[in-house]
Amino acid sequence: MEVDREIGELLKLVDQNTDVLVVSDHGAKRMDGGICVNEWLMEKGYLAIHDKPDSAVPLSKVKIDWPKTKAWGDGGYYARIFLNVAGREPQGTIPPEDYEKVRDELIAGLKSIKDENGGEIGKFGRERRTMCLPDPLTLVVDRAPAYFVGQSFGGVYPAGAYSPEAKTILFLPVPPPGATAEERDAFFRDFNRPFSRMIVPHELIPGHYVQLKYAARDPHKVRALFPDPVYVEGWGTFCERLLLDQGWGDALPRLAHLKKQLENIARTIVDIRVHTENMSREEMTRFVKDEALQGEQLANNMWTRTLTSSQQITTYYLGYRKVTEVYKAARAAQGDKFELRRLMDGMMRLGPVPLEHYLELEKSGVTRN
Repeated sequence: MEVDREIGELLKLVDQNTDVLVVSDHGAKRMDGGICVNEWLMEKGYLAIHDKPDSAVPLSKVKIDWPKTKAWGDGGYYARIFLNVAGREPQGTIPPEDYEKVRDELIAGLKSIKDENGGEIGKFGRERRTMCLPDPLTLVVDRAPAYFVGQSFGGVYPAGAYSPEAKTILFLPVPPPGATAEERDAFFRDFNRPFSRMIVPHELIPGHYVQLKYAARDPHKVRALFPDPVYVEGWGTFCERLLLDQGWGDALPRLAHLKKQLENIARTIVDIRVHTENMSREEMTRFVKDEALQGEQLANNMWTRTLTSSQQITTYYLGYRKVTEVYKAARAAQGDKFELRRLMDGMMRLGPVPLEHYLELEKSGVTRN
């Protein structure tokens, strides 16, 4: 999208009689995630070092045990793997006649690496080509701090508009410090493995991480500083359902999504009733537990958020309905020519602005051009 925008600016400077050629000195393709190839080489016994560093450092700053090393990776922004061949390298260990054997072992080993869900690396993204992702990946994962408990259990905290390439932090929900065994059990009943799988598209890709990274890079900084919350949370919730429909998870993550949809609807109802009908905490708790089928933990959290972030908690449900409206409008308008990737990329075009603008774009055909 950034390249398209720049080309558009250039085309404004020339007339219709000017021939414009777009060429590249080499090909490129999207990257879905990544691995630390030298860590894998060490784990498999191909690379040996004297002292393992405490954090990520360039290989040039590590003391390699060359007599015990068969291969190493170095250079470029992708994995360039070199074999330590005797007679070619100063301290080579692989006999030249074994070169192809070791090379083929490495190829087979690298192809067998699984992603965090046990599947072939990048298979899900490659097969579905959901949208163009902003490179490079600038994501840090950490445990949610203790002061989050009661207000927010976790979430994505993106780079700001004036430092768009800074790290984005994903805080994972964890039980509060000092929680009893019973409290931990209650915590993980809500934030269990199926929930964690379901929520990844919401918080990361193609959800908040992607939309807020594009927003941070947008030349209109005000859109990143004051994003429309209906667009933001609507997009994240829509991405949950979208990827589940594409095969991201089995019945249990889908059940977690449906439970969360009940929670989102309850948030909207509770927020309105508390602030317009003086709904009490006891009435709210009874409603959330008995009618929305949520536990004590989420009921308490909903009360806190109703008081401290009123209106924002309504945007999950209201936003989901609005983004789904845009999606259905695109499918209806394009019929058999509908392309999900084009719609998803088009939804990043204006950044986090009110969704009525995206509906107007879709109706005018701009998102399809």
